[in-house]
Amino acid sequence: MGRILFQALLAVVLVGVVSCKPEFEKIRTSGDSKLIYEKAVAYYDAEEWYKAQQLFEMLINSYRGKVKAEEVYFKYAYTHFYMEQYILSKYYFKSFAKTFPNSVHREEADFMQAYSMYMQSPDYRLEQKSTAEAIELFQQFADTYPQSERVAECNKLIVELRNKLEKKAFEEGYLYYKMGDYQAATISFENLLKDFPESKDVERVRFLIVKGNYELAKKSIISKQRQRYEDALEYAKLFKHKYSKSKYLDDVNTMMKNTLKKINKLKKNGY
Repeated sequence: MGRILFQALLAVVLVGVVSCKPEFEKIRTSGDSKLIYEKAVAYYDAEEWYKAQQLFEMLINSYRGKVKAEEVYFKYAYTHFYMEQYILSKYYFKSFAKTFPNSVHREEADFMQAYSMYMQSPDYRLEQKSTAEAIELFQQFADTYPQSERVAECNKLIVELRNKLEKKAFEEGYLYYKMGDYQAATISFENLLKDFPESKDVERVRFLIVKGNYELAKKSIISKQRQRYEDALEYAKLFKHKYSKSKYLDDVNTMMKNTLKKINKLKKNGY
């Protein structure tokens, strides 16, 4: 009698546990693909991204080859984007484009690959691999879909990202300059001029190259001064040729005057 009563109580407890099971867990463990799909879409529409993602992930294999497979995969990719999982978002949009090359969502998926990397792009002070990749993907999109209404946005975002790379390049060169590492500063600034010839800071950068080389020559051991003053003089001549009305012109002329005096003095002393 006691054993029967114990079993009855246990059954009641188990029923209670099952009935208290959260709705999401009931759906997830139901094994009912139709129900899981309906609830996944409902969670997605309600912007409950985590729950939608979990359910869509369960459907990817079981829906392979079915009509709704494309929708499942596309929404699954978007759940990663909305949850700010941008690396995974880019991966799944790329996978979608390969899996469904003729999809009506193909163009959007290609754009979202680039946009995911744009969202992953960090502050300019940090490593910019994601920024460079986003620029490349936006350019690929513009080349692939030249008539797309998204091309204008791609071009705008490319400019924004390139400005970030340019700012990082300038700050790196300027940091070397402030530290007195004028050779490293010159290399960094010349790379900036090569990579961003349209920069609004070109005149300032070229002036800093002149001044940096002048300061390098002044601080060099005497055996290296003549060559370095001559290098500074060439940079100064180039600057004057390009910017005959520059606000930095007085400073450049002063450095040129002092540089010529130094060179002549070094020549007289056999250097």
